[in-house]
Amino acid sequence: MGFDAVVEALKAGKVKGILVTSDISLKTLKEVKFHAEKCSTEIVYLPEGMDEIKKIIGKTYGVLAITNEGMFSLFKNS
Repeated sequence: MGFDAVVEALKAGKVKGILVTSDISLKTLKEVKFHAEKCSTEIVYLPEGMDEIKKIIGKTYGVLAITNEGMFSLFKNS
């Protein structure tokens, strides 16, 4: 979770998909897109912001890596 951790997981080939919040900075979004394209990884754009994510997982993140294909498919199909 978080940009640096997501990029590290991408490079390790562990990521099935990436989630980004609605209020992620344009600079971070550009970087996420670059790394996702480089690793052929799909991005899902969440309607929720970082505050909503914090309420769910207890920490503030704008970028999250999903490492389970089944879990990621739930986000793709919603």
